[in-house]
Amino acid sequence: DIGLDMITNSEIIDAIPVVKTFVSLHKGMMSIKERIFAKKLLVFISEINSGQVSSEALIKRKIAIKKGEKWIKKEIEEIAVFLDRFDFVYKASILAKLYIALINEKISSDKYLNMLPVIDKWQKYDNNLLERIYTEYKKGTLNISYGERNYVIMIDAASRQRLESLGVLKIKREVINLLNKFEGLSDEDIEEILQDGEYCLQET
Repeated sequence: DIGLDMITNSEIIDAIPVVKTFVSLHKGMMSIKERIFAKKLLVFISEINSGQVSSEALIKRKIAIKKGEKWIKKEIEEIAVFLDRFDFVYKASILAKLYIALINEKISSDKYLNMLPVIDKWQKYDNNLLERIYTEYKKGTLNISYGERNYVIMIDAASRQRLESLGVLKIKREVINLLNKFEGLSDEDIEEILQDGEYCLQET
């Protein structure tokens, strides 16, 4: 929770060599962008330290750093590039969780690399939306069938286009047409449309 004004004057920073070096090189002349990068770096390292990271994987990476191996340089470079690109600090925490999954071999390198641009374009607003969709999907109630609404989640066009372009959500075309028809209507109007039996969509 450290504020940007504290980035150049903090015991936390002094305790982390890589951040301390970064800050000391820029002390007294750090721009807002550099302070935000330092904060994202702090969040990333804090998340790594608090996560369950395989000791074997850490040793492997420490040895690779000492030997100057290309793969570890590329791995660190990717982290730095995306930390710099992220528009919000919370994305550094997501990146750290993803990196821990990579280190612990819970996800493949390809999956990790494919997820980096997804995090970059992610909007925090989408978190609750996807959680609701997933919860109702698992309960088997996310459908519109025989004019009876079990559970309908309205999605605005911008969110739908963004999530589909990121590959985290796929909506059937007939459902998109239905959503377009519903856009701007009240819950009462939507209920009335569904009750007249015009739409019979299964497992939407």
